[in-house]
Amino acid sequence: MKKRTHRHKLQFEAFNGYAVVVMFVDDVAAELVKLCPEEKREDNSETGAVTISSGALSVVIFPHKPAPGVIAHESYHVIAALLRWAGAQPEEEVIAYHLQYLVQNFTKWGAR
Repeated sequence: MKKRTHRHKLQFEAFNGYAVVVMFVDDVAAELVKLCPEEKREDNSETGAVTISSGALSVVIFPHKPAPGVIAHESYHVIAALLRWAGAQPEEEVIAYHLQYLVQNFTKWGAR
């Protein structure tokens, strides 16, 4: 039975409104093709999830009810892209705080 795709958006106001859109879908690969038809694809068969980042935006595509480790993995990609975009040096507490924030939200939304 197909589930409904659901999307959520959050912004990091401390980083000039850097936006994160997260999607929970039936078919991650098909959604990636829809969003980025010309994009070179990486093999995401191990996680079944993907993060696409450009400028002040990251888009994360998860299958419905992703595993906790997958959520943490993709959350880190978002944080790394955010820090690169902002020109900020990676600092342990900044990474830990934002990782916690993303994992909590992605877990809550992905459980639906």
